[in-house]
Amino acid sequence: MDKVKRLKQKREKLVKELALSKEMLQGTLVEKYLECGKTGCKCNRGQKHGPKYYLSYKFGGVTKMLYVPKDMLSEVKNQSWLYKKYKKAGQAISDINKQLLVISKKQR
Repeated sequence: MDKVKRLKQKREKLVKELALSKEMLQGTLVEKYLECGKTGCKCNRGQKHGPKYYLSYKFGGVTKMLYVPKDMLSEVKNQSWLYKKYKKAGQAISDINKQLLVISKKQR
């Protein structure tokens, strides 16, 4: 029974962490260097413009890229990190629930 109690306490802690993650954002931050295509621009000689930042994410099975202004970069990084944390916590909760199910079945 002690193991069940520990698992449930750990699960509750993870659930509380998830509740604090309302600012999460799914996606990966990508740094790109681009060519503008203007005649005579330095990017035509190999000095590309950048870095420019994009949030790469899937929508309807298609990869999308959303431009992230430099002044929002820190916020987007944090939101992306929160999503990854949310995803890990969700997996951990699922794993705990599986363990509790196994224990419950053995006790029947």
